[in-house]
Amino acid sequence: MTQQKLTDSLTVIVAALDDCSAFGDCLDGLKNWPIRIVVVSRKSPVVEKMIRGEGYEWVQHDSPCSISLWNKGLKHSTTSWNLIIHSNEVVSGRLKKSIEKKITQSCSTSMLYLPLSKIIFLKKVLKYPFGWSGEPQSGLLYKTDSGPDLTSIRKEAIEGELICLGETTVSLAYLRALDIAKSRRIRMCRKTPNLSKQQLILKTFNMAVYTLFVNVFSKQVLREGAEGLIFCGLDFYAYLISGIMYYEERIRGGGQIADQVQQIKKILVIKAMGIGDVVMATPVFRNIKNLLPHASLSVLVPTPVDKILKGNPYIDKLHSLPQGLTKKNLKTMIGPLIKEMNREKFDLIINLQSKNLSSLILKKVHAKWKINSSYYYRDKETNVLIGCETLKRSGIERDLDCLRQIGLEPKDKYPEIILEISDLDNAEKFFVNKGLDLGKKTIFIHPIASVGIREWGIDNFVKLCRTLVYGHKLQVIANASKSEMDRIIPIIQDTPEVVIFSGSVRDMLGIIKKCNLLIGNDSGPSHLSVAMGVPTIVFNGPSSANLYRDPDIYTDKHFVFNKEVPCRDLFQTQCYSYIDSKTNTPICQDQICLDFSVDEVVEKALELVK
Repeated sequence: MTQQKLTDSLTVIVAALDDCSAFGDCLDGLKNWPIRIVVVSRKSPVVEKMIRGEGYEWVQHDSPCSISLWNKGLKHSTTSWNLIIHSNEVVSGRLKKSIEKKITQSCSTSMLYLPLSKIIFLKKVLKYPFGWSGEPQSGLLYKTDSGPDLTSIRKEAIEGELICLGETTVSLAYLRALDIAKSRRIRMCRKTPNLSKQQLILKTFNMAVYTLFVNVFSKQVLREGAEGLIFCGLDFYAYLISGIMYYEERIRGGGQIADQVQQIKKILVIKAMGIGDVVMATPVFRNIKNLLPHASLSVLVPTPVDKILKGNPYIDKLHSLPQGLTKKNLKTMIGPLIKEMNREKFDLIINLQSKNLSSLILKKVHAKWKINSSYYYRDKETNVLIGCETLKRSGIERDLDCLRQIGLEPKDKYPEIILEISDLDNAEKFFVNKGLDLGKKTIFIHPIASVGIREWGIDNFVKLCRTLVYGHKLQVIANASKSEMDRIIPIIQDTPEVVIFSGSVRDMLGIIKKCNLLIGNDSGPSHLSVAMGVPTIVFNGPSSANLYRDPDIYTDKHFVFNKEVPCRDLFQTQCYSYIDSKTNTPICQDQICLDFSVDEVVEKALELVK
């Protein structure tokens, strides 16, 4: 056969493995053979360096699976005859002659011609060649126009040998076993994508034991001594790991739900937390409805937090948890509610911030799938693990991760509160009744927090109010619940001009919206103001700055006073190491994280109200 005819008739497809130590030998064996060579591999500077200037075609494909690499290369082939090999295999001279003879013959169907294998493993030339169980074999492929299925193609022998330069050390063989496990996982995901946990365990165990049996008794791998024993162990291990990888991707990773997410008809989202936490969950409601417009969305939140979701267009049904609910009285207080929710027959329930009470509710409400996500504690009673990848991720992003994990990519993440005309009308009446000028700059302050270690300090707020009112002629409204009124008496006594608001959550929304700036502790009202677009100053205390204050949202007209201190961490281990026995709340004598001067706060406030 002439060189030109050989070039026009045969293409060599080389699947480049991550370990390129034998790649040079593979290419050297093809150098003086006038054929077209296509190298397929992941993006690799090592591969690029080895083939640069040699005239080889390089196709990049991110897969550890030989079949995937070969199929990618075959799409770039223009010939019917193709030699498919790995980058650690060397084509012998005898095999070249057999191939040159074979490609002059005609074939009517796709066929794979398999040469003999000469294997070197752990630097030892093996007498009894063996290979990874279930992996595709290299050989001379004849493909028809329709393209072959390499897993079920008809096979015949061809004279000649492929010399396989296997791994030289146990550590390299171990890494190769991991790649084999990934390849097996890909095939398992493709063939059986919806295995249950029990089915997966049974299938993985059966395949691993069967492989061990075949290697020991059929292939008699142990006759190779230590090398055979090591290979048997790694081949067995690769099947076990492939099962674990399948579980990580398809079950624990949400792959099975992602495949069927567009079929979901009814969803329940639980956020059994405070005002700020529910505000941070509003992007989840909006994204669910935008991404699954056909699905019905129900939401379960505590009373009176449910009031801030009034009028939200993305919520089809709003359920409320009564105040005073505990694990002990759960059945008597919300037994009928649980029955009502069970009648809904939800396809998916997402508990955005798992704690004992919300997890118990999740357990009692039935659904096909459940996601139980936690910021701090281990996720349990969940079909999909959201988990924690980094300590710097914001609460909003963590909530949206519940959607990402099941194949729903959020379009945006800004929190929002829907105001009604009556909210603004009531706010204007409040301003008029309290003698406030609607045309004058007004600042809303929130000096109290649900947890004392989050408070900037009442003395600081006293000085702040005095400076804003007397020094800069600004109107100030101070917010406090009826139970907190005693704590803000120093403000009232020092600056009587400060107007006190102590009303409902819904009334507070309209009043905040009418103000020019909110200044407050790391608490619910500051989340409300940001969601309504009102400039906001927040004093961040023991919490990680990004957790409750997403840096992409707190820009421009919003500002977070934050001080990096050595005692702060995501789990607040130092802050919660001292608990008040009477109030059962954490206490801190230093509060160095909240050491901000009144002057710097006033300066930033004046900047924002302008």
